[in-house]
Amino acid sequence: LLMPRLQPAEEVLHIVEPWRRGQVALDALGFYLQQLFRLDSVSIDYGRNPEWVVASGQVLYLVMGAAAVVFLLLARSLVARGALCAFVAVAPNLGLIPFSSQDHATVADRYAYLSCLFLIVTTALLIGRGVSRTIFALLIPIFAVVTFLQLDPWRDSQTLMEATLKRNPRSLLATTNLAYVAEARGLDEEALQWYRESLKIQPSAAALNGIGAILIHQGKLAEAVSWYRDLIAIRPRFAEAHHNLGVALKALGQTEEAQAAFAREAELKR
Repeated sequence: LLMPRLQPAEEVLHIVEPWRRGQVALDALGFYLQQLFRLDSVSIDYGRNPEWVVASGQVLYLVMGAAAVVFLLLARSLVARGALCAFVAVAPNLGLIPFSSQDHATVADRYAYLSCLFLIVTTALLIGRGVSRTIFALLIPIFAVVTFLQLDPWRDSQTLMEATLKRNPRSLLATTNLAYVAEARGLDEEALQWYRESLKIQPSAAALNGIGAILIHQGKLAEAVSWYRDLIAIRPRFAEAHHNLGVALKALGQTEEAQAAFAREAELKR
């Protein structure tokens, strides 16, 4: 019930049919399961958005997710209880309810942080019950080394996004954020190039809005107004598009229309 308010889906351009969301959720659950064992596969964008999951026809993670649900329903052990708590923690972000960021991916490591806490507590309880401490003592330095080896790409935003593109060449998140980085540095043409690369991968409100903002910055106000009106026709509830339309109209001296755009923005943000 809280998800639509906490992560509104107004900016998501591609939302799959309700009857497909179970498939998306099971795929996401299976993906998280394999992440527990693949220590070299951490990324900020795995590219598994709902549209891609449905179109790809992949069944491995779907089967893994379904098996996990059966296990949660039937098992009664401490491990099963810990896994159930982990599942409940990640459930709001499995894709049963559309949420912001799904244009990038339904799955992300940050969505599983709370779930990992439950898994850590379960592991601690197992150790307390006499499960071999030697095994866990050997695993800790291995995890530490793997973590250290993955720190380098996190030096700054550009390095991180470039590393993300190497892992996922169709990363909407990486191309869009590289555009943000270029724009922040005043490199409008480079930013436009990255926004266009992003649009080739998948149309997104963020990229469309970003191009319009650069047009305003370059003083191409009439073109920006036309751009934002086209964007609003596609995403009428995208508040930031109404704001930027108002900025462009105001700069053109069309005060009355600008005020109407700002009023619509305020209405959408209520």
